[in-house]
Amino acid sequence: MMLLQPKYQHTQTEEESSIQELEKLVLQKNLKLINRLLYQYRYAVDEGTFEDLRQTAMMTLVIELRKFDHVANDDFRRAVAVRIRGELVDELRRRDYMERDKRQLVNRIKFAQQKLVQQLNREPTTVEVCHFLGIEDSDFQKAMSLVDVFDDIELENVVTAVPETDRQLLFEEVREVLETLPEMEKRILYLVYVKSLNTKEVALVLDVNETKVHRLKHRGLDILKSRMRESDACKS
Repeated sequence: MMLLQPKYQHTQTEEESSIQELEKLVLQKNLKLINRLLYQYRYAVDEGTFEDLRQTAMMTLVIELRKFDHVANDDFRRAVAVRIRGELVDELRRRDYMERDKRQLVNRIKFAQQKLVQQLNREPTTVEVCHFLGIEDSDFQKAMSLVDVFDDIELENVVTAVPETDRQLLFEEVREVLETLPEMEKRILYLVYVKSLNTKEVALVLDVNETKVHRLKHRGLDILKSRMRESDACKS
């Protein structure tokens, strides 16, 4: 997800004979980062597709390392997280990755949430949504992971639709809009897209349950996209 721009640096490379060993070492040291970025896809795709995504992430890390002339510093780690997110979304967009019943479950939950908001005049709890639909909490958790994937693909579509020459302006607008979000939504988006934490890790950092993280992340992205559309409308 390209909420940050990669920054490349060029320094003297290692001796050719040691480059492969260095790449293996950096890959091993960053497996935790790769697993973080893959975490949300664990319910969204089948086992074969998930393994393809893992291979995509590992290849992207090595390619990004070469762009940094094999200097694995903080700039590299920030850039590679952005690049891996983008490559994972691109890979998913190239294939019909989601089974029909999973899509139907996501749509049923969204419908239930809308109906319950109308009935209760507040946001429903996970228990209330599950009771309304007659599903287990584990089914709800899986569906919220799918919502995360939908959000990421939609956000990536917004970014990639902007010409490269206008990309920096878009990033500045995103930063400005992020500052206007409610505090909790802003913190969640920062931890997910800037610090590259998965929803489980965000839940631990903020001391809330993972379902709430899913819900507030989705709501924060909805606000972000809505305000960006308003900004575009004002310009035209």
